[in-house]
Amino acid sequence: MCCSIPIRTAAEFEKGVISLDNHVARFENGGFRHFFAGTEVPALTTSITLAPNQGELQKGTVLGIVTANKQGKLVDIEATDGSKVAQYVLAEDVDTGTVAIGAVVFKTGIFNADVLIVAEDDTLLAHAEELRQVNIHYRTDY
Repeated sequence: MCCSIPIRTAAEFEKGVISLDNHVARFENGGFRHFFAGTEVPALTTSITLAPNQGELQKGTVLGIVTANKQGKLVDIEATDGSKVAQYVLAEDVDTGTVAIGAVVFKTGIFNADVLIVAEDDTLLAHAEELRQVNIHYRTDY
């Protein structure tokens, strides 16, 4: 079923998720959650360009698209550049660096809410309807 998963960084401890490997998340309390929460909606991927200067984005980051340049950014309900509307889920850890970079994202699927990441002053619930419109769903009932 599950094998040992290495612990990564202190920042991940603060978020509650210690590690996320092979689609399994390990939590501080010792629990495990699968990244995916169902197969009723297939997990389909596509590629997008991520905006630079966002630092390291983790797998599970919910992304919006900047209207002006069509680049992906961490979704933030307070954003005024178009990225406040959730459209994708990042499929891999990415260091955005100082130039725009390509990344693989999920454009559909069912995910466990615990492994999805939004901006610090935002909530996943605020984006539930937007995500449903693009066939991305999440579950909180384990």
